[in-house]
Amino acid sequence: MSISKGLRIISVTKSLDGYQRGDQKISQYFSATMLAGHAGLFLSSLRKHKRLTWDKFCTLAAVSHIDRPLLRLTLIPWLTEGGFIEIQESEGKKIVHCNVLDYDAVLNASSNLFRTIDPTPEEIIVLDIVKQAINIPTLKGELLNKITSYDTEHVERAIELADGYKIVQTLKGEGVKEPLLYSPLIWGDKISKAGKALANLKSQKRDYLLELLDIVRQNQGLPYKQAVNWAKERGQVDLVEFAERIGILDKTQIITRDGQVEAYLTTPHLYGELAANHGKDVCDRIRLFLDSVRHGQFFGECYTGRIQNPVVLLDALLSRGTIGPCTAIGRDYILVEKAGIVNTVESKNRPGRFFMKYVQDDTIKMVRDILEKPLHAGTLHIEPQVNSAIHDRFMSAEETRITTSMGHLPAPMKEAEESIMKALRETTL
Repeated sequence: MSISKGLRIISVTKSLDGYQRGDQKISQYFSATMLAGHAGLFLSSLRKHKRLTWDKFCTLAAVSHIDRPLLRLTLIPWLTEGGFIEIQESEGKKIVHCNVLDYDAVLNASSNLFRTIDPTPEEIIVLDIVKQAINIPTLKGELLNKITSYDTEHVERAIELADGYKIVQTLKGEGVKEPLLYSPLIWGDKISKAGKALANLKSQKRDYLLELLDIVRQNQGLPYKQAVNWAKERGQVDLVEFAERIGILDKTQIITRDGQVEAYLTTPHLYGELAANHGKDVCDRIRLFLDSVRHGQFFGECYTGRIQNPVVLLDALLSRGTIGPCTAIGRDYILVEKAGIVNTVESKNRPGRFFMKYVQDDTIKMVRDILEKPLHAGTLHIEPQVNSAIHDRFMSAEETRITTSMGHLPAPMKEAEESIMKALRETTL
């Protein structure tokens, strides 16, 4: 929870930084958020540094909107006590030794600092509003019912502040019976259709939808069939299709050479921040690689190299640069190879078995971090199956939504495809 709260504190701080310095409402209601958020940004800038001059240390602080008096009186004692820095003086010069390695530690520290510096009720409530608006677009009335630790006056003011400073945004107007608050980072390009549908949804179906969304969020790349089975067991036959249609679940597909289709689900949370920072092409590469790994995990064959633990596999790839040889690498990662994420090379000593070499290690690291979360799906039953056909095509979420208007796919072409793969693999030797 501290990590999640730390992320929200920094996110709110970034939103408020766009407004004039000295805005009295920000000073009145968000002073703890701003201090903890800027401290987190400063701490993040120190990450991976080992040794800094005093001038550079102070400059990094200034970039994070921390002036020297605040740095000396508040931040340095906090950083020193937390074991993040050690200041040494030699020959009249100060040297700062840093020990900030883990981004989760940055978020935890920001959250803990916020808790100890007397935050206002409004800024505490705003963080709760942000949490709800990230999870799913939420009606104002539902927020008032869920946030019961403070009186209505504080909650109403917090909603006004969150909306006024665009920390969250509000959908109003035709087709929406009451204001709907949402996170623009996660839901911004999907809110028109999703907002109207969610605003008029019956409470029981909404509860099941929120539970399903949380399951997929914790199991990004979840096989579509597993989610459908979960929904059917609860009498919600069309729930997954409904969630996909309004855009709060994204379905991607892997199509095999023999025409079999396996679909996988993600939520917009997976790539909300990635899209903002890196663009949607990076997101599709991540989803492609994620789907390929999930496919090997849930539908691979044991005798060719089914993935038992995706994190162990990717850790080995990142640390050694190469994994293999096995048969599955030559057939289960063709799409990833075509995307330029990895190279695949056939073993000279063991024909028919292949090595995988990473190319785009940043994409692999992102997927590894997504897969690191343990499968935690409540009553969801996840059981590996077998689908040994070679992958032939990846369909993005956008393509999946418009398949009815697409041209016909050509019949599988084994010889042409093998010629392409031969040319591709010859370039990687």
